[in-house]
Amino acid sequence: MRILKIVVCDDDELYANEIKYNVMSMMNDRSVSSDCLLFFDSRELFEQENYFDMAFLDIEMKPYTGIEIAKKLQKNNPNIIVYNEEKKEFTVCGEFKF
Repeated sequence: MRILKIVVCDDDELYANEIKYNVMSMMNDRSVSSDCLLFFDSRELFEQENYFDMAFLDIEMKPYTGIEIAKKLQKNNPNIIVYNEEKKEFTVCGEFKF
């Protein structure tokens, strides 16, 4: 069974943990095997070479924005979901399939 690899990156630790909890609850409710990594520093995630199936990224982080990170992650997988915290809306970069 394949495990869905998810990443959450937000400089607001409380909010990042809330996103992780909600995403993992949704995956568990749907019996989707998943693993979720959590980052509070955009530089740390930007330097990773991991493959992710889904990403929830704060748009307004420093030193790298969520858009810059999404573009880098898209090189390994074009199916990235970017969550814009300020506007509380999803921006889809590419097509996502379960």
